[in-house]
Amino acid sequence: EHDCMVKTSRGDLVSCIVVPETTVVLPHGTKAAHGLPVREQTRETLVVAIDEQYIAMTRSLGDFYAHHHGVSSEPEVLELPLSSLTDGEMAMPHLLLASDGITDLWEYDDIADAVVPPIEEANLSRLTLETEFHMFCETTRRKSAEYFGERADNLTGILIDLNGLVRQLKKQAS
Repeated sequence: EHDCMVKTSRGDLVSCIVVPETTVVLPHGTKAAHGLPVREQTRETLVVAIDEQYIAMTRSLGDFYAHHHGVSSEPEVLELPLSSLTDGEMAMPHLLLASDGITDLWEYDDIADAVVPPIEEANLSRLTLETEFHMFCETTRRKSAEYFGERADNLTGILIDLNGLVRQLKKQAS
C-alpha cells in the first residue's frame, strides 16, 4: 500500500507490520505474561502491556498478539518429491526446520556448513550429529543474547538426517 520494501541481510523481501502498543487480559499464572509489565491484577486475571512492535514476518505460531494485525499461523508449504534427493546434487541431504530465532542470525549457507557434516563424515553417528547441532544452537543462543540482550528471540530447530532414506530410495530404484 505504501510501496515500502524491506529486505533482510540475505536480501529476502519480507512484509513489515507495525503493531500498536496495547494491553491484553490473560488468565493469572499464564506463562505468556512472564516479563511483561503488569498494569492490573486480580485473583483471576492479569492485564499486561504489550509494547509497540515492528514485525518483519507474515507467519508465526507464537506471536499471538500479532495475529490480530495480519500475521498468520498458516504455514507456507513447499512439497519436494523424495525421489529428487537421489539425483546426486544433494550429497548430504538434511532437513532443518528452524524458527527465526535461528535463521535471522545466520546466512543459510552458514547454517548448512555448521549443521551438515562434510561428505567424508557421511557416516557420523546420530549422537555425534545431535551433539554438533546442540553446539550450534548454543552458539546461536549466545550470539542472540550478545546482539539482543533480554529481547533475544527464542530458538527452535529440528535437524533430520535424510541420508538413510536416500540410500533406501536408490536401492529400490536399482
